Amino acid sequence: MALVLCAAGVPMLPTNPMKVAGTLLAGCVLLIGGCVALRSGESLRRSPLDAPVVIFGALAVLATVLGVHPRASFLPSPARGDGLLDYFVFLPMALGAARLSGLEVREVLAVLLGAGALIGAAGAGQFYGFDATRWIGNAPFDYGFRSWGTLANPDFLGGYAALVLPIGLAIAAGAHELHRRRWAAAASILLYAALVGSQTRSAWAASGLATVILLSRLPRSAQVYRRLALLGLAFAAITTIMTATQPDVSLGARARSAANPLDSSMQGKLWIWRHVLPMIRERPVLGWGFSAVAGHLPGIGAPDYHRVFGDASVLIDVAHNDILQVAVNMGLAGLAAYLWIWAVALGAARSAARRPASSLGAEAAGVFAGLAAYAVWLQFLWSHIGNANVFWVLTGIAVALSRLEAPALTEGEYVRGPE
Repeated sequence: MALVLCAAGVPMLPTNPMKVAGTLLAGCVLLIGGCVALRSGESLRRSPLDAPVVIFGALAVLATVLGVHPRASFLPSPARGDGLLDYFVFLPMALGAARLSGLEVREVLAVLLGAGALIGAAGAGQFYGFDATRWIGNAPFDYGFRSWGTLANPDFLGGYAALVLPIGLAIAAGAHELHRRRWAAAASILLYAALVGSQTRSAWAASGLATVILLSRLPRSAQVYRRLALLGLAFAAITTIMTATQPDVSLGARARSAANPLDSSMQGKLWIWRHVLPMIRERPVLGWGFSAVAGHLPGIGAPDYHRVFGDASVLIDVAHNDILQVAVNMGLAGLAAYLWIWAVALGAARSAARRPASSLGAEAAGVFAGLAAYAVWLQFLWSHIGNANVFWVLTGIAVALSRLEAPALTEGEYVRGPE
């Protein structure tokens, strides 16, 4: 229940403060469940994720205690939701997800796709100027024709879709049960509409990579290819309809602008990356602590700053690159532990995805493709509250999938890991 609340419930909350509160609530539920499980005599099996997660958590504590503003580093920031307190939830979520049974993995992913479908539907409506999220307390945003769903920003909606959509595609193409394929196909179509409406170029490129991975990992059968072809036709129809019904939007021009070296968005990112590097060199071991970029980034107000951003005052509080963000927050030691977590998760998902004929092979291929796509998207943004909730749970699920037995399921059966 805690994992479902974290990965599916929190991203649907309309504001970042609500997401922070939902994350902490999910952490409390997990703590209660963990205490009950231990009191009932349940033993905790080891997982390959334990060591890197524990080391990463210890380094996060040290980075906060020894950082420039320990209190600000500890509490999640109102704008970004980035703080040590969140990691007191995220890291146990990953460790808990790594211990799921096969049935529990399928249940969590099914609810995750249901949440993705709702977020995708909201994003599709926003593309046409209809924001249903205002009914649940979302702040009024004006991103033009770009969709943001419940993620507060089109870029984060794109990252969410890049992470979750491959799971839906894999299950829709490779699952054995008809009802699961239909459920995943419906969620995938809505998520794809949101991905298009977000107009997030890095998410488009990341989703392309995910498609290549799925084609290589799913069973190479006429049945799977036929299902993927039908989904491809549905996606082509959605793209055509969204382009034709919004003549002021040129998706092709948006995609081509990614290769333009003079693109203002890319110029801004390059400026930030250049000026974050001196911060990392100044505190290379344990970094500055969380939420320290704002107020410490050098170069603000310099001539090259105004040349890139103009005369307007632009708030720059993140590195706009996940690797640089972790390095400035937690230093190179924290970055090494973070990359270790990524290596374990991707390696586990890749290993599990080698068993495409098993009952959980489709889920494994989808998780592997989603994590790979998310890794690409992160090189241009960062793991924001809401998206981060999904990522840490899927990290644990990737490890769970790699340890589960792989026989084909019959109706009413499921796969458990070794006791």
